[in-house]
Amino acid sequence: MRREKYFTGSFIGKVIFRVDKEFLKKHDPLGRMRVLLSLLGNPQEKFKSILVGGTSGKGSTAYLVSHILITSGYKIGFTISPHLQKINERIQINGKEISDKKFTEMVSSLVQTIELMGKMKVGEPSYFEILIAMAFLYFAQEKVDLGVVEVGMGGEYDATNTLNPLVAVLTNVGLDHTNILGKTVEKIARTKAGIIKKNLIVVSGVKQKSVVKIVEDRCEKVGAKLFRLGKDFNYKIKKEDRKGTVFDLTASSGRGLQLNDLHLSLIGKYQVENASLAIEAVRQLADCFIEVSENAIKKALSASFF
Repeated sequence: MRREKYFTGSFIGKVIFRVDKEFLKKHDPLGRMRVLLSLLGNPQEKFKSILVGGTSGKGSTAYLVSHILITSGYKIGFTISPHLQKINERIQINGKEISDKKFTEMVSSLVQTIELMGKMKVGEPSYFEILIAMAFLYFAQEKVDLGVVEVGMGGEYDATNTLNPLVAVLTNVGLDHTNILGKTVEKIARTKAGIIKKNLIVVSGVKQKSVVKIVEDRCEKVGAKLFRLGKDFNYKIKKEDRKGTVFDLTASSGRGLQLNDLHLSLIGKYQVENASLAIEAVRQLADCFIEVSENAIKKALSASFF
């Protein structure tokens, strides 16, 4: 079966990812992904999105953004990476995984495109690129109100960075994938900050002074608007037990945001940080087209699981 070839053989685990300076002088590291999307009709341009990157907490943060928006009545596409049990988990709409039937149909429809790219200079797309292209195509076909997309690895050169999101979230940055992204937090941060584009709204949870400087400089360079946890908004934990955490969220930038007695069912104080980033990201969408009430936020947080 063709689907078996493409998803249990030649593509699973295949990573085609080069960021060395000599390669970048002559190649667009996202060139192969751009070709794939172009052959599919550029589905990434047909829905609005939020892009969530960073090191720790990006999966939980992306999930909470999605869950709050779904609770608010919007049709939300959601991607995660990696999946835990089944590949369908990576492509969801309103918390429902893509069906086996639809997944198989999409894979079959992509085979000819993949084989065509194999004859081109860019070469065949990687496993991750195929899955992200499928997610984008599915979101476009289903006409989602917004796609919440988790960055796979790094940021600037990740397949998800072909999006032009309304908001980019950058969780705290640490050492990960050092063999590819770099041996220092600063090098990794520069790659992850590559998701920050012109006129973008950026919600950041980075903590290290050197990394904060990198994010601030990137925002200033491209003209992005930055909202930073601990500076522009902050949380205060009031109670923690086996049922979760109760906290307040405040804004210090004069925007009048004050949310009290938020109950987060996800266990762990670190999840409050992720929730704060998610709430701020959603709140920033109010300047675009999304409206989310305090009641919807409270309901989503109290019924969250990840």
